[in-house]
Amino acid sequence: RSRTDASPPRRHRRAMISPGEATHLRRGVAQGRRNDGRSLGGFRPLSVDAGLLPLCHGSARACLGDGTDCMASVKVEVVRTDKDPPETLVEVHVEASPIFFLSATGAPAGHLGTDAATARLAAMGEVLQAVYGGANAVDVEKLEIVPGKFAWMVYVDVLLMRDSGNALDAAAAAVYTAMQVARIPATMPVLGEREEIDDFDIVHRTEDAVPLPFKLDADSLPLCITLARIGERFVVDPTDEEERCALTQLVVAVSQGGDVRGIHKLGGEPLAVDALLEFVDAAKAAASGLFPCLKHVVVAAAEDTARDEPVLRPNLGLQFGR
Repeated sequence: RSRTDASPPRRHRRAMISPGEATHLRRGVAQGRRNDGRSLGGFRPLSVDAGLLPLCHGSARACLGDGTDCMASVKVEVVRTDKDPPETLVEVHVEASPIFFLSATGAPAGHLGTDAATARLAAMGEVLQAVYGGANAVDVEKLEIVPGKFAWMVYVDVLLMRDSGNALDAAAAAVYTAMQVARIPATMPVLGEREEIDDFDIVHRTEDAVPLPFKLDADSLPLCITLARIGERFVVDPTDEEERCALTQLVVAVSQGGDVRGIHKLGGEPLAVDALLEFVDAAKAAASGLFPCLKHVVVAAAEDTARDEPVLRPNLGLQFGR
């Protein structure tokens, strides 16, 4: 597997912020300073591990700062498209571990006070499905095995384990890496009685597996960058305290080439057009620093897969931030 040498994040509970602390945070942002010393457009250290789950076709784990921790896996299975075809061939599912609810609210799932965390989880799932699901990122026509009869169904599962702010961007980084390293088994067509292709065989050799068919190419797959507006200014990669002080949050999906693939507003106050353009420019700048690091993880994972024997790599992930 491809991995980093970053130590696992400690257990972290989302901070409760007092009125005095909120005022201090807002005044600092107004002066271009943040509590953790970052610039307004700076990311916390992000570590990414690829190829962790052996029973998946692709997997990755992303840890952001000292507490946000997400895992993503990609699995494919054959479905029939001639009888009760699925609505889409790419589905993104987001779930949270009990620790996520404890870190987000201080209470287990199902207890009083977790409704906000559940709604936040649903909103994250909607954004990730809009960015990576359906035909938005993958060329679904190339998922067909036997046209009109069989196709590959792609399941992208996200598990949120801890949250210290900006869980969406960490989840997106994990999904991006998992989809980039995912490999689909190759298939061989089988001719029927009428000399027409009506069935197929799966080739089980690892070296014959192929990447996911993205709509344009691998560089077209976007990352999500979240910006929080605090007062009259905005911050990239907001912490849990900053999220609690934010007037609104905006998620911008940006490709490696700088193309905007989607904009999603997570509640809060309306934004002026000038502010929206400023948000988008800041998201592009932040994403431009992340893509080369994530590509490094993807390349390292491909090298590990090509080897006959597993190789331990002590430092092949990324540590991006101040």
